[in-house]
Amino acid sequence: MGPGCESCIPQRLRTKSCRRFWLWLSRGLIVLLVGVLLLAAVWTYGRLTSPTEPQREAVAVMEAQPPMPEGDNGLDLLMALPPSARQPVAKQSAML
Repeated sequence: MGPGCESCIPQRLRTKSCRRFWLWLSRGLIVLLVGVLLLAAVWTYGRLTSPTEPQREAVAVMEAQPPMPEGDNGLDLLMALPPSARQPVAKQSAML
């Protein structure tokens, strides 16, 4: 501390334990800031480098519209489902 610091820092803040507290608090905040900056850098890198070409192809396949079922109703579509998926519908129709 310089010669003029006695007047600008209160006596209670010049104790060793108080300085130690502020030292560890500032170190903790610096570590937290570095962690947040590292997380932001990783997130930014991920956003700028994706999607890759295989991912784009997969998204195009998922976004493709399936052909509409033929017929007057959805019976053809219902029959195309596996039996485990049709079972709840069959139970409902049996109740009616």
